[in-house]
Amino acid sequence: NATPEEIARVLGFEMQEDGSFKRVQQRVKGKLEMTGDAFPVLRYTTGAGNEYEIATYRADLPEGGARIEGVSLRDDVSRRDLTINGMAYDLATDEVIDHVGGLADLGASIDENGNLVRDLSHVPVVRAIGDPAERLAEDPVRAIRAIRFAANTGGTLDPDTLQAIKSIDIEDIPNERIRTELIKGLTSAPNTEALFKQLDESGLLQKMFPDLDLNPDEMNVKNLGSTNTAVHLAALLRGNDPEKVRSALSNLKYTNKEIDGVIALHELAEVTPETAPSVMKKLRNLIRPEGDGTPTLTRRDLMNYGEVHNIDPVTVGAMIDLVDDEPITFDSLGVDIPEGPDRSLAVNTAVSARFEELLEANSGNSYIKRNTELDELINRTLEGGGTFNLSRASNVTSGFAVSRNKKGVKFKRDDIVDENGEPTDEGRKLFYSFIANHLAEFGD
Repeated sequence: NATPEEIARVLGFEMQEDGSFKRVQQRVKGKLEMTGDAFPVLRYTTGAGNEYEIATYRADLPEGGARIEGVSLRDDVSRRDLTINGMAYDLATDEVIDHVGGLADLGASIDENGNLVRDLSHVPVVRAIGDPAERLAEDPVRAIRAIRFAANTGGTLDPDTLQAIKSIDIEDIPNERIRTELIKGLTSAPNTEALFKQLDESGLLQKMFPDLDLNPDEMNVKNLGSTNTAVHLAALLRGNDPEKVRSALSNLKYTNKEIDGVIALHELAEVTPETAPSVMKKLRNLIRPEGDGTPTLTRRDLMNYGEVHNIDPVTVGAMIDLVDDEPITFDSLGVDIPEGPDRSLAVNTAVSARFEELLEANSGNSYIKRNTELDELINRTLEGGGTFNLSRASNVTSGFAVSRNKKGVKFKRDDIVDENGEPTDEGRKLFYSFIANHLAEFGD
């Protein structure tokens, strides 16, 4: 319950009339500044660059707003969003303080000796503090956050909280906050399928994309190694009119690069030799941006998207090779054509022909051959244990590891086979995910 002035003194600073802070203890390294308008939060940056935000307890007022005078910890946590976010830890007594039932919702308790005990069979429950309708009305983005936490913990939503989420109106939420919360979910959820399933069942997904057909049942991209927002959105929105997709994502404040990535992946799924020049150009700009630009997509993203949506691997491999090829320009063709549209047509015709060559090359040798051998190795390893030498697609030996140059990742047998010892789909995904994440080491 310390005020900002008291917090500053504890840290070795003195608050000035203009709101800035002067260091009064020379042993103190770092800086202190105040953020926020109505309810200040102090941000302390240590000499090593670590940042800590320190807020004074506050409680809501009946007429709106809040106060900080005479507020207890119980008052403060009662106005927070979720029970699992409303617990506190006392550094002095090494004690967890829970006024809102967060421990029980996590399947945890404090035993008679003061030790924290967790029931590992308990499925976490994500529950709003107090009246769920009131909590969500205070900040509707909490509805998306609650589902994000449920997906992150492998938990379920409390029925009353779920009902409040279904009734929430998200039209008043700034689109930037919707985008930010969804991206947090995409990049942190262990299983994006669970995230999108709960967003769908709550009705929030359709409220985010009201005019589009959605595919939430196929949203397990992350298990194949991708945390790229564009890959997830492309999976969710595939099959829709490109202009409707662009409009919907633009309204939610996604960047032009993110939107271009979604559209390009949709076009990859339908690519033909005739459309290959256009698709290749878009993907090259996203995978190999000029200058110091950050890539929006990677070759791994293309492979993951193709794997999830059963795009012919020969097609994906040929497009990756086309993107990596030296660009075909008019000057490189060595033909005499007057300036005009015929020059572009000649270049596009050459690119289409090159794509057909790559399709033929990949279908006839290494790409399919490597995939076939790899699948056989995965089956053999799942059944009997082994180490992959991916450089030669051989050498299955003892242990459960995927390795090259004696560097690898080991998998527990229980993670890759069922109770009968039969290989599972999840086991296979573990291997593919590892390979996808280490393409830089293992090559194409």
